[in-house]
Amino acid sequence: MLKQIHYNKNDYPKIIYMNLIKLFKMRRTKKRTCSVTGVTTKVDNFYTNQTHVKAVDNIRRNTGATKEQLKRMFNQLQTY
Repeated sequence: MLKQIHYNKNDYPKIIYMNLIKLFKMRRTKKRTCSVTGVTTKVDNFYTNQTHVKAVDNIRRNTGATKEQLKRMFNQLQTY
């Protein structure tokens, strides 16, 4: 059974203020957009000083395709 909590009129500003503090204290996940795929994802999925996702680099290494070829392929996939 849920307890019902009763607040006074003076308590409402305190509750709103506490919620605003929690909102600003919450850590936001940093995101970036991949230059090859156009997908927005967490910064952890990128190599340092790179503009494309680690997965794109893995595809490039395994297939022998260049970054430009992969960019063209993803662009074609998005248009169809």
